[in-house]
Formats: sequence, structure tokens, C-alpha cells
Amino acid sequence: MPAPASTPELLALIRKSGVVPAECLDPLAAALPPDPTQAAAVLVKRRLLTEFQAKLLLVGRHKGFRIGPYLLTDVLGRGGMGAVYKADHAHLDRQVAVKVLTDHTDPITLDRFHREARSAAALDHPNIVRTHDGGRDGDVHYIVLEYVDGRTLDHIIEADGPLPTADAADAIAQAAAGLQHAHERGFLHRDIKPANLIRATDGTVKILDMGLARSTDKKDSLTANLDRGAVVGTADYMSPEQVMNDPTLDIRSDIYSLGATLFALLSGRPLFGGSTVSKLAQHQLKTPDLTDLKGKVPSGLLAVLKKMLEKRPADRYQTPAEVVAALRPWRGKGGSGSQPTPRHRKTSGRRWPVWVAAGVLLVAGGTAASLLLWDRPAQPVAGHPPAGSAPPTLPPPPQARATALAVNPLFRLDTAALEPFRVTHGRRGAKQPALVTGLPNGIGFQAYKADVTGEFAALSKDGGLVLGLANLSPEMSSQFYFQIEGELGVTLDDDATYRLTVEYATDPDAAASMTMQTMVYKDVFRLPLPDTGGEWKTVTGRFVRPAGSPLRATFDNRSYDADAPPWVYLRRFEIAPAK
Repeated sequence: MPAPASTPELLALIRKSGVVPAECLDPLAAALPPDPTQAAAVLVKRRLLTEFQAKLLLVGRHKGFRIGPYLLTDVLGRGGMGAVYKADHAHLDRQVAVKVLTDHTDPITLDRFHREARSAAALDHPNIVRTHDGGRDGDVHYIVLEYVDGRTLDHIIEADGPLPTADAADAIAQAAAGLQHAHERGFLHRDIKPANLIRATDGTVKILDMGLARSTDKKDSLTANLDRGAVVGTADYMSPEQVMNDPTLDIRSDIYSLGATLFALLSGRPLFGGSTVSKLAQHQLKTPDLTDLKGKVPSGLLAVLKKMLEKRPADRYQTPAEVVAALRPWRGKGGSGSQPTPRHRKTSGRRWPVWVAAGVLLVAGGTAASLLLWDRPAQPVAGHPPAGSAPPTLPPPPQARATALAVNPLFRLDTAALEPFRVTHGRRGAKQPALVTGLPNGIGFQAYKADVTGEFAALSKDGGLVLGLANLSPEMSSQFYFQIEGELGVTLDDDATYRLTVEYATDPDAAASMTMQTMVYKDVFRLPLPDTGGEWKTVTGRFVRPAGSPLRATFDNRSYDADAPPWVYLRRFEIAPAK
């Protein structure tokens, strides 16, 4: 369609696109400026459109704003075969990256694309970008991946220069932990490099792009058949045996590539210079020159780097786990997932949006969504008290708590640090409640299913604050959530046992629960919290953290009464190692 020449034409396109629901758009229509560009700017400012959506609509686009159940809000990267988009699931409160393949006619490209999806879906580790979904929408083939807010390591080097020693060692150790997980499940990556490692804002490093991953299972020859004898990888980071297309290639090749990446992080440049052919030859024949790093990098770390870069696989570390152990002394305080050392940024540097999908491979046609409507403050629900009304009464705390505070817990909810709030929140309510409520990063609330509404509050009662939750919908799917292994920065050990302590109270005829889930929403443990009749109660339970499955916790209200919604209250939430 032609570009809209007036605001009514723009509004017609928006309605056709389905980006903004009519009930949100219609009340604003009469007050918008007559110029479509100015009108689009108003809608972007009100967070009804994203800049990405507005740009497409202003050139006449009204199709392609959805792929399957995913609503696209921004383009994160483009390449020769497709694109990666920032998106949100239409019904689940989950922000994702959608990697789209546009060239669906080439069988090799298509097979490799789906191979990437299968490879990544077989892996579940905090240092590997997770795959949530995949499918086909008409001619569009797509993979849905975890969205990571951060920067790839090549962009960090470009903007900031070489990393401090501790940051570089920590990043490589985290990547090695992810590679160990892949190795144990029969995969090698074959394209480890700074561009395929992303560091999130919390310091976690994750491996991107399983497009060249190969199964080490001899029964699985698909990847080898797709390669058809071709040498694949990136010239700056390929191992000597990968250059020679050795059919017995194994995880030690990834360890060499990880060593070449460590060199780049410490020096700010690739291991070898020259043409592609020259680089490939030097990987086979030339001993890496570490002279420039002497005096800047501890000799012990240089010894680790040298061993990672040995020409013969037998002379290197034999597993990524050995690399993790070797780097432990050089990672500084914090270890895995530690915050990067603060540094002055070059003025030419800029923050790159990171999307977590193909290293810098794919792209396809545009799409948009009403998901940014969730960034608006939540609205009162008819028949229920609006935000700012008098909070419900709460019984005074008992003189002594039933369970003593744990000594040095891994995490404890600090209700005293909360800011009071009271808000009604529907499925289309605030997307990032921390921005609305002042909740700490990593703690938020959500109405988890479509057409569910809840009331959430931080109530100042009895000399302190507590979190309160009421269900306003029969679905009973309103909850506070805690990103335990993620934004809250807690690290739990695989297969270790932990104690969960919850202090709560309920209105009469109400009940609650605290559930530990994996990041893909698989329940690990649920602690039922029965009706307390208005009294405070402390309960504990034990759970085992499954290997490679980062956890989040949810505090749910399990009751519903349309006339007088009962409340449940949380005053203490604590995780500690079990004795």
C-alpha cells in the first residue's frame, strides 16, 4: 500500500495491522495531529507503537507484524539469509528473540536452519542461549530464542578495547562451562568467537549461534552431509584440525577456538593477521606470539592460554571443564556470573542491542505487536478498589517467628527496602512492573494468562512492608515472581539441596503457594501455603536444583471470590543451603 498521506490513513493501516487494539486506539484518534508522521510520534511516545512499527506503517506496511504467536517489536540484526527480531509471545509474559529464515528454497540452508533449532533445543544451560520454540508460519521458518539484554564480546572489544584480566578469564570460563554442557550431550560448536559470546547486563556470558554445531554421535551424519567436505568456521578462530577439515574433530577444537577468543579479549585483536588464506596457514604452522601480553597478563594465565592454543589436540586441555578449573584463580571475585569490572568507555563506543540468536546470521520480513501496551501503568478494574485506596488490614506479627533467620542465606527478600504501591494489573498491564512499582530488579508481578487480572501491593503495616496479592479473575493466575538465578544474581549448584523458608499470612478462606520452576516454566518444587485465618505463619521446605536448569520462584494466590477477593501476604522469602 502507498504511504499514508494523513492521520486517518495511518489509523486505517494500524487497524489493519492489528498492532494496537481498537479500544486503545479509538479514544486517541480525534486528538492526534493531522500529519501522519507527527501522529505516529505521539503513539510512539505513548508506547502504543514502537519506533520499528511506526517506521513500517509510515511507508505503507500493514502486514507481517506477527509470526505465529509472536508479536515483533524491533529488528535486532540482519544478514544475507534472514533477520532476528525482538518479540513477545501473544499470550505468555515472555520477551524473546525470533530468528527468521527468508531463503526457504535452498534445501541445504533449510536443513541447517532446522538442525540449529534441534541442536540448541537439546541444550539447557545458563551459559548457552536457550531455544524456546520453532516452527513455520506460511513460508516463514523461525526459531524462538532466549532474549538477552547485553553486548557481544566483539562489540565490547570494539567499543572499550581489551578486557581487564579478571573479566576476560571470567567470560572464557563461563563459555567453557556452556561448552562442557554441550560436550556432555554430544555436541561441539565449531564457531566459538567473540561475536558468538554475549555478556548480559548481570555479567552472565552465554554462547550464541548453534548453526554450525556438529553432533559427535557417529550415528548422526546429518551435519557432515550438509558440510559436503567444506571447511566451516571463522578464519580468525579455527583450530588447526578444523582448517584441515579433520573428520575426527572433537571438543578440543572448540577449546582452541576458545583460546583464540581469550587472546582477542586480552589483546583487542585476533591471534594472527593477514589474508584469510594466511590466517588459516598460521593456525597450522605458526606459534602464537604472546610477547605483547607479558607484563600485562599474569604469567599463570598466559600459561593457561598457551595450553589452550597448542597445535596438537592431545597437548591442550581435554575438556572444557578442565579450562574452567584452570581459569579459576584468574577470575577475580565473584566467579561465575560476576559483574564485569567498571571501565571508562571509548566515546566512539555504543551499546549494542543483543538478541541472542544467530551470531550475526539471519533475517526476514517485518512484524509488530501490541506488547508495548504492557508498559503503560495498569488501570483500575470496575468493581474493585483503585490504586491508592486504603490497603486491607493485616494482623500484627507474632512476638517470635516460628523459624529463625538462616545464617548467610543465598537470598532473602528485604521488604523494608520496598517502595509502597498498590496497582491493579491485567494481562495487558505493565510489562516491566519494576519501573512502575519500584520493585528491585529481578522481582516483579504478573497476571500470567490471558484475561487474568490481579491486584498487587507493597503495604506499610505493623512497622514494615509486606507484599500483598489478590486474584480478581477465576483463572487464579496472578503472582509475584523472583528471578533467582538471573537478575537476582543467586547461583545454585547442580543436584544440591536447598531450604526454602516462607513467612506469609492469608485472609480467611484464602490459600497460597510458592513454586520453584525452571526458566522454561517446568515445576521443580511447590510449597503449599494453606489458609492461616489471618495469622502469620512460617513454613519451610527442601528442594533439589536440577542440573543445568536455572530457577525462578513464584508466589501465587490460590483463591478467588468475585465479591470480596481475599488477599495473601508475603513478608519473608529466603533460600539457604540445606544442612
